[in-house]
Amino acid sequence: HLSKGLSYNAIADNLILSTGTVRKHIENIYKKLQVHNKLEAVQKAKKNNLI
Repeated sequence: HLSKGLSYNAIADNLILSTGTVRKHIENIYKKLQVHNKLEAVQKAKKNNLI
């Protein structure tokens, strides 16, 4: 959903989760990928064939 450019609220609505839960999951993804923002995360995930 991040790679599609969806907002945290839109992701939360699509997955039937709270916005806070989505934020925490995305924060964990950033830590695991060692990135600091959405653009870096998407680029690194594509480079490593994760998406």
